Amino acid sequence: MNTKKYNKNIIFLGVFIFMIFSKIVFGDNDNLNNIGIDSIQGVKIVSDNTTQSSIQQKNLVNKKEQKQNKNIADFRVYVDKSTITIGEKIQYTMEIDVEKGAIIEFPYQGSNFGGFVVKDFFREKTKNIGNKIKEKQCYVLDTYTTGSYVIPEQIINIKLSNGKTYELKSSKIFVEVKSVINDKDKEIGLKDIKSVLDVPIKVKGLIIVILIVLFLMIFLVVGILCYRKFFIKKDIVEILPAHEIALIELGRIDSMDLIRLNKVKEYYYLVSECIRTYLENRFNIKAKEKTTEEFLEFITKPGSDVLETKYVNILKEYLAHCDLVKYAKLNPEKSQVENLLKTTKEFINETKIEQEEIINKEEEK
Repeated sequence: MNTKKYNKNIIFLGVFIFMIFSKIVFGDNDNLNNIGIDSIQGVKIVSDNTTQSSIQQKNLVNKKEQKQNKNIADFRVYVDKSTITIGEKIQYTMEIDVEKGAIIEFPYQGSNFGGFVVKDFFREKTKNIGNKIKEKQCYVLDTYTTGSYVIPEQIINIKLSNGKTYELKSSKIFVEVKSVINDKDKEIGLKDIKSVLDVPIKVKGLIIVILIVLFLMIFLVVGILCYRKFFIKKDIVEILPAHEIALIELGRIDSMDLIRLNKVKEYYYLVSECIRTYLENRFNIKAKEKTTEEFLEFITKPGSDVLETKYVNILKEYLAHCDLVKYAKLNPEKSQVENLLKTTKEFINETKIEQEEIINKEEEK
């Protein structure tokens, strides 16, 4: 009896040694720790719970990772409506609270949204919450097929300020898309068009009156426009060129006989104002609103082609002489006073616009 028991123990010991040897040879060392011995009295092999133990370890790791990710960032997704009709849009929002300085990579526009089409997407302004920031990205989704939809898990990647990167997954969201036609209308099917509606006599009369009034108003407006166009003569205002206006003004000043009346200052003032008005009308520059220095600086600046150089020099000397008489109480010689009008007329005639230029400008208008 003892011999049989001894032989049995020898067999179990041999099997145990063989299993250990085979696991060492074939590289399955990880499962050695899952084999235990219940008793040192006779050798027994305890059942191998490798699969169940590995699953429990994996679940434990996942829970630790989830808890760690929860501490790193709070990631959530939601929609504004869980039930919509065909053609109606929903807003799918991804929201994350994470430490400041983190870089967040949201899914791009072409990501899988479970049968929904991305019509638009935008990112809201970052908000500061204590030592964290809140980032929010929204997607406008649309579909034209009824049924139950599942927006799958979405993945975002974040990179913290310390250089570590993490991948976060969202939860699934269910959306129901219903038809705009209710069940009752589906049973009835397509409805026939309604018959022609009879318009009451009173309504017909009112429509006729409105049409007559509109016709009379249109006829009256057309008649007034035709009358104004063909029967009312318009006063044609002839606009004289700048040099003719200036010469007329100089003739008026000369007729005032200010030189004989010894009103030299007034005479210089009127003549200089006339030349400034001519320059303003001829060259379209604000000569009367500028001082002599400002005006000369304007017409002599680089790139200016208002006047030729010789006329610029004449104008400089001319205006400087007028300013001395007007403001510095200079008493000009009689010959200078008499030549002022002549010099002004010569300047105007030499810089006036030619008749051909006037005709071309009128044709352009």
